[in-house]
Amino acid sequence: MQLPPRYSPSGSLDNSQSCCIFTLELEEKSMKYVKSCLIITMLLGVGYSQCNESNWQDYYPEMAYCDLEGADLSGVFFSGVNFEGANLSGANLTYANLGGANLTYTNLNQAYLTANLYLANLEGANLSGAYLIGADLYGAWLIHTDLYGADLTDANFTDSNCYGAFFVGANLEGTIFDGADLGYAYFDENEDDYDDASYEAGAESVEVGDMNYDGTNDVLDVVLLVNNILNP
Repeated sequence: MQLPPRYSPSGSLDNSQSCCIFTLELEEKSMKYVKSCLIITMLLGVGYSQCNESNWQDYYPEMAYCDLEGADLSGVFFSGVNFEGANLSGANLTYANLGGANLTYTNLNQAYLTANLYLANLEGANLSGAYLIGADLYGAWLIHTDLYGADLTDANFTDSNCYGAFFVGANLEGTIFDGADLGYAYFDENEDDYDDASYEAGAESVEVGDMNYDGTNDVLDVVLLVNNILNP
């Protein structure tokens, strides 16, 4: 609260109080400015300290949303590491240990993954064009995973969950799918809108009319049949 001005005994205005008030106001403005600068500096510091190829060790094992595009991570022990939402596009993970790692919704487009992915969670991940030659995906989760055009030569998907996974255009030479869940997985190698590789991949179709090769005849088969008739 601002005090009323004082007058000296001679009747002149006492300027000492005005000077004090002005000094206090100036100090308050200075402090606000300093605080603002500190806040801005802190915010900039957060932005500059994001996880990337040069500092990922500081975040290990919580590496969610790290930007590691094109990083050389070959042979690194990443077992159980959290990579959720990370960008590993084009990264070299050859011979890396990713057993049990959380790779949900991770971008692994064209990544080199001749690696240990035993029990890894790759749900919703983008592995389009990735190189998984001889990769071990035993028991891995690949629900709705995009493997378009991936090289899966000699890869091991034994007992993995590939429900709804997208294998169109993938190289399946020597790929092992023993015991894998391939419900609604899509293998259209020749891209003719037919699930023509399901049998080779190990999925069974037990009844005539099973359009999506999920082992049962249901309304989804009717929808696919009608769609094929309307859009030959």
